[in-house]
Formats: sequence, structure tokens, C-alpha cells
Amino acid sequence: MDNIREEYQYRIFISYSHKDKDRVEKLAKILTENGLNPVYDKHLEGGFGFTDQIKKFIAHAHVFVPLISKSSSQRGWVHQEIGYAAALNIPIMPVMIDKVPSAMLQQVQALHWDDNEQNLKKIMSFERFRNLIEDAQKSMSQKDISPLFECGLLREDRTKLMVRYASDISKLGFYGHVRQKGALSSFHIPDKNPNDPVWPIRYGNESPGEYRYRWLQRERQELEKHAKVSGCSIIIDPHLSYIERGPEARKVRLEELLEFLKHIPDDKVNVGIKEGLSKEEHLTIVGDWFSAEAFSNKGKGYLQTMFTRHAPFVRNSIKVFDEELEYLLKKQGTLCSSREYAIQVIEQIVEELKEELDT
Repeated sequence: MDNIREEYQYRIFISYSHKDKDRVEKLAKILTENGLNPVYDKHLEGGFGFTDQIKKFIAHAHVFVPLISKSSSQRGWVHQEIGYAAALNIPIMPVMIDKVPSAMLQQVQALHWDDNEQNLKKIMSFERFRNLIEDAQKSMSQKDISPLFECGLLREDRTKLMVRYASDISKLGFYGHVRQKGALSSFHIPDKNPNDPVWPIRYGNESPGEYRYRWLQRERQELEKHAKVSGCSIIIDPHLSYIERGPEARKVRLEELLEFLKHIPDDKVNVGIKEGLSKEEHLTIVGDWFSAEAFSNKGKGYLQTMFTRHAPFVRNSIKVFDEELEYLLKKQGTLCSSREYAIQVIEQIVEELKEELDT
């Protein structure tokens, strides 16, 4: 599972005024040297305002670091950003360049800028950020704080939100390792034109229609973008019967997943097979950028999918997922890769289904 280690860098979003650009670049260099991942919009001037793009940067951050100076404090957006991060329960670590009065800053402990690079490197240590994030995780576990969730009530809502959340990350220029647990994963969705005959076959007697097919295709495409760059880990049950849709629907679903697995390199995928996996739940995690947990409506699609970008919460979910996946991979104990093992299992089931359909 070495192919998923790189995502564990903490994202530190820095907010600043364009007059403090030299300082933010110095801070970003120090954070990088300390093993952290500084994120700031290099293309937007600091005084550009409180944009949707900046909101997304804040929502995805492990820690929000506003640089407080006379210039930034005179502009209302710095207070908006601090308030927005606080509302999302994102840990905040203000850095004071100039002493400025602020009632909002009295609620958070601020660090003080030091022009000496070595001193600043000690102040902005990896350990300081890790402790802040771990404190947030503990508070969340003890229910002192709660992450903000967005609910996709119906299966159509879930699909649209999945597309939006996944594409938001790639549009920011980042990609994350895709983790999925449940059924056959999103990678069994056809990446084919909605007019392709595979679509009605996979639904048996039900026909959701072209509009639904297009959105499902986009879900597959957006998640596959991340998988191709950062890899994927899936926990699936290829033995699911899909009785309500019939053997032909089950066969084409497995064939689509086979096609995906045959074309993705070994070092980009881990496959854990869990026979008896509940059809009532489905978990998706992309990097530690967002998670989405859904609950099924008796095989008729997922209802009440809960999405969150809260990085400390997502990290907790990653830990639980990785522990289960590691157990399954050890249990499989095969000499071949988990991808090759999954291909063998699925090909055998497909052959059995072909024989059943021929009789």
C-alpha cells in the first residue's frame, strides 16, 4: 500500500494581502521545508475579495493561516475568511505581522511573525500543526466540534455532488487517491455513450434514462481522473447477486469493472474482496479532500449521502478504511497482486454467468 502514502501531507491554506506577497512566499518556502503543503492562490491578488475559489481552498484545508497585517486587516475579507473557517470548524492559526485590533482574533491564539528565517522555521514547525490538527480530531471524536456535512438526499443528488466534489479538486490543480467501499465501486459504471446498449442491460427491468446515464458516466470519469494520477483502493464484493436486476445485468456490471482493472497498472490499485459486503452502505474518499457516505434503499440506489470536506474527519475515515483494507489484503494472501487476484475471481464469476444465460 505504498502508493497511497504521499497524500498524508497537511494542507495549510495561507490568506494574505498582495502587499504581503514577499512574506507569504517566504512562509510557503518554510512550510514546505518543514514537510507541510502550503496552498495559496498565486494567480489571484490578495485584495481580490472573498471568492468561491478561496472558499474551496479554506474548506479543504487542514489548517487555515491568515497573515494579519495592517493591509489585510483594513479589508473586510480577512474577517470573512476567518469567520468562514471558524464556521466550518477548520483549525485556525493566525500569524500577526502587525499588531492590529480585532475582536475575532481574541478567540484564537495568534503567532507572531519573525523576520529571522530560522526563528520562523521553529515557530511554524510540523509538530505545531500536527498537534493542532490532532486536537481537532480528538475534539471531533468527543463531539466537542462537528464537521459540516452536505446531504445528497436522492441517488441523483448523490451523483451530481460526487461529480462536483471530485471536479472541484482537479480544477484547483490537485488529485487524490480514491478509496471506495461498497458493491462494485464507481469503476463498474460504463464510460460509454448514454445511447450504448450496455446501459439499459445493466438496469434490468428499470430504465432511468439518458439524463441519469450521462451523470453516472461523469461520476466514473471524474473519479477515474484521480485514480489515474494518485491511484485507488477499493473494497468490493463481486459475489453480489443483483437478483432484482437479473444475471445479464450482473454480468455486464462485472465486465465493466474487469475492463477497468485490466487497464490500470498494478501500482495504481489495491483491491480487497469482502464477500457478504452490505449493499446498504457505500463509502467514497478522495485523498483527504472529501468523503461521502451513502446508505442504500434496498438495491434501488443510494439515499442520504453525506458529503464533507472537513479534513480531520476525512483523515479519521481514511484510518478506518485502510485498516480494513490491510486486513483483507493479508487475508487474501495471494502470490499475485490484488488486482490480478480480483481479475481472476471476477472472470470466473462472469464465465459462470455466461453458462447460466446460455442454458
